[in-house]
Amino acid sequence: MRLNLNDIIERPGARKAFQFSLDIQDMSFLQIHQLNSPFPVEGEAINVAGALELQGTMQVSMVCICDRCMTAIPVEKTLPVTAYLAETVTEEENPDLFLLENGEIDLDDVFTTAFVLHLDSKVVCQDDCQGLCATCGANLNGGPCACQPEIDSRLAALQQLLEGRD
Repeated sequence: MRLNLNDIIERPGARKAFQFSLDIQDMSFLQIHQLNSPFPVEGEAINVAGALELQGTMQVSMVCICDRCMTAIPVEKTLPVTAYLAETVTEEENPDLFLLENGEIDLDDVFTTAFVLHLDSKVVCQDDCQGLCATCGANLNGGPCACQPEIDSRLAALQQLLEGRD
């Protein structure tokens, strides 16, 4: 969605509200199993003493996969987004700076970027997730599996000594 801001660029204190749905179904992410998009987005562009600031929120709903046990986890959160808008680039680069094109800003670009930057690098179902057994693949959160622990070959002689004592 493109938002025309020509009517507030020269008016300090002016505001322009927006509301739309962001559809990013065509994107894929390693840790996301399912995106329940489109995501509702709302906010406003504000002229703060001649500088344009974009403030908004995005309601995210998705199903992620636990990095340890591969369990599907429903995730719902509200992402706050703040971005700064400019008509030209200055010498200093600002990652939160988006360029206007003929007084318009592409809100899809701003909020898609914010979504990607807010993604967790590691997703776990619970802080103490035990993960999967490396031998049989059982989910260890439900309890221990029947696999015998592997003996390090460097310690095999010690294991034989311990078994001989019984």
